Amino acid sequence: MTQATHKIPDDLAAITRHLTQSLKALEKVIAGLSPRVWSKKSRGDTWSVEEIVHHLVLVEVQGLQELKDVVTRKQEGAVFAGTKRETGDSGTDIARLRLPSPKLKTKSIYNPASGIPNNYLLDGLRRARRETIAYLQEIGLKRLKEVSIESPWGSILDGAEFLDCLSYHMERHIEQVSQIIKKQ
Repeated sequence: MTQATHKIPDDLAAITRHLTQSLKALEKVIAGLSPRVWSKKSRGDTWSVEEIVHHLVLVEVQGLQELKDVVTRKQEGAVFAGTKRETGDSGTDIARLRLPSPKLKTKSIYNPASGIPNNYLLDGLRRARRETIAYLQEIGLKRLKEVSIESPWGSILDGAEFLDCLSYHMERHIEQVSQIIKKQ
């Protein structure tokens, strides 16, 4: 089955909607989970729901900080040290992030821990997503498209693509959480 491609929207409202909707979708899936389901791993080498949520917090917070650093360096005249590509319509098919793929090795800075209370994790994720959306609104689409940043998945994206990818990343993990819940 071939999935439709997804091109990054050319307006702030669409990216903001995607960021907001992906968080609401996660909240809906994990609403009312018992502590047992929250911390249960389906296999020893997989993450629990709490570890997935912690991972999402880490990616959101650290990813946004990296993007802010790249934007700041660009404002100061520094050149991004990663592979530079032309800005504009890159034709990047962001939907490929949703396709089943071999398990990616997570960079150690994004590895979660267990034992963090679920309300802290959820509050942290909500706060991080609000900050991401606020930054998108503050910086604007034009400036975001002028910078390049390496995503946690290894591809070079412009800032707008990067922020939209945070939604796709969350959606991939929502699918993972749904599978954990089904196995309970």
